[in-house]
Amino acid sequence: MNTSNRWRDVAAQLCAQWRAEDGIDPRLEKRGRKTRSSLHQDRRICREAERILPLILASEAANPLLRDLRIVSVDLLDNGRRLHIVLTDAYGSDPDSQVEQALAGGQSWLRTELARNFHRKRMPLLSLEYVSGLSGEAVPCR
Repeated sequence: MNTSNRWRDVAAQLCAQWRAEDGIDPRLEKRGRKTRSSLHQDRRICREAERILPLILASEAANPLLRDLRIVSVDLLDNGRRLHIVLTDAYGSDPDSQVEQALAGGQSWLRTELARNFHRKRMPLLSLEYVSGLSGEAVPCR
């Protein structure tokens, strides 16, 4: 039996089986999402944010409480929709409530400044978290 006859036999067996999607127009089928190389893209975005954010905070922040913040970690959550940044005070001298209020007030400004420096179609939402009592050493993004 040659190759073309074997293929016809296999095709005939497959056509004889009934499946749930039989009779549905292929254009209307739900197609699976493409698996993106999310690990590489997520790491790139985290590295960019870790590189750019300290420069923005140190040079352009109007609030002096934001100038002393250091990045602890940067993670991309919710399939790339949210950039979670954990910050700490470098000197630990400011009250936590004041720093958290300054972060809440400067969140939209930070997102705008990051969007200016990122070369992406869409900027993820920012989720800022302040943690006191850390040494301020950066932890690599996961």
